Amino acid sequence: MKEIRRQPIEGEGLLSTQIIELVIPPIEHISIGKTLMQDLKLNTETTKMLEDQMTAFENSKNIYVLAQTGGIGDAIADLRQAQAIALARPDKNISIYVPPSLKHIQYTNLPSNLSVLTKGDYQDINDINNSFFMRLSPIKDAEERIFGSVFEDTPRNHAIVLKYPSHFTQNIVNRMEDFLYKIAQKWPELITPNYCHGDIIGSVMSKLLGISITSDLLSKPIFTPESENQTNFAYDMLIVPDALEGITQDENNTERSLKSLNLQQWREIISLLPSNLRYGIVKGTSHPEYCDAVAQIAAQSGKNFDYFPTPTLQNYVDNVVKSKVVVCMDSGTTHIASEVARANSNNRVIREIFNGDMFDVNEYGIRGLKPGQGKILVYKGNPKSDNMNQLSIEQVTQFILSN
Repeated sequence: MKEIRRQPIEGEGLLSTQIIELVIPPIEHISIGKTLMQDLKLNTETTKMLEDQMTAFENSKNIYVLAQTGGIGDAIADLRQAQAIALARPDKNISIYVPPSLKHIQYTNLPSNLSVLTKGDYQDINDINNSFFMRLSPIKDAEERIFGSVFEDTPRNHAIVLKYPSHFTQNIVNRMEDFLYKIAQKWPELITPNYCHGDIIGSVMSKLLGISITSDLLSKPIFTPESENQTNFAYDMLIVPDALEGITQDENNTERSLKSLNLQQWREIISLLPSNLRYGIVKGTSHPEYCDAVAQIAAQSGKNFDYFPTPTLQNYVDNVVKSKVVVCMDSGTTHIASEVARANSNNRVIREIFNGDMFDVNEYGIRGLKPGQGKILVYKGNPKSDNMNQLSIEQVTQFILSN
């Protein structure tokens, strides 16, 4: 892991940046079922609950995964886990509920026993009495959103639902801390800066049900674009400036996410980009006026920029497929771009710029790519300010152009 520090300008706090690459954790040596319950030293009440759920899982033909329906990135992580479950248990019919926009991407690489559903697909449940509902997402409202809006509470009376025991997660802020502590006690080698904690927790929750999740299964891409073997790219670099959370004001009261670069930084970075490359800029849906402003800056540079809307995630995937380098913020669309990169055998790379003061990179960063293919620039400084102003322009530019 490379760490870079610089002396702050007067009035700034010290900014720390790291360039990291996350990989799929080696989970094969984690035990399974009752042995895992013993290894984690679960209490009697929790062990009895999980044993009952193991039995219910084995006796159910239809398995419904309650994914996080609000965020694309969370849903992608859950979909990756659901695919691993489907591959590990071909005797089960696995269904996962995702945001509607995610369902309509052209998936071509999912197992035949895995279905991607949305709220409107409730009528597809044919045998609710022979169904098991499980939750992988560590976000507490995943279960409530699915039960309340999709199933209208019907399954509560028909199936046992895999829940996080209360002593694992007390609230949404430290929802992973206690569970990770138990895992770290038994397998401390898993809690390292290079592994995604969400992958570890999701895998352990599946293994508690007796499902043999492996790193190989978790590493499989969730979809394969049609242009899988493309080597001639329309764009040398695709810039995706938008993100969702953390609203702040930029120039001319333009709203943007605290995860995104500010407009002055884009102005300086674009001025440093090579003139002989072909660039694309994606107009996001969260802050379109901000994206318009970035595109205007690019147009004024005199360099070769195209600017296009992506009204659907399929449009977005189509443009990622055409691009050799994709520069993204911490966003759900970044995880989609990462899956495109994982599914392709060519040299497409992802460069993610990540605000470590807002979220934990070990929970939400992209992972599972080849060495050098998926790099993350994580910055931390002052969580109460828009600390993108503290980043070195030269450092960011060097990062997005790095091999």
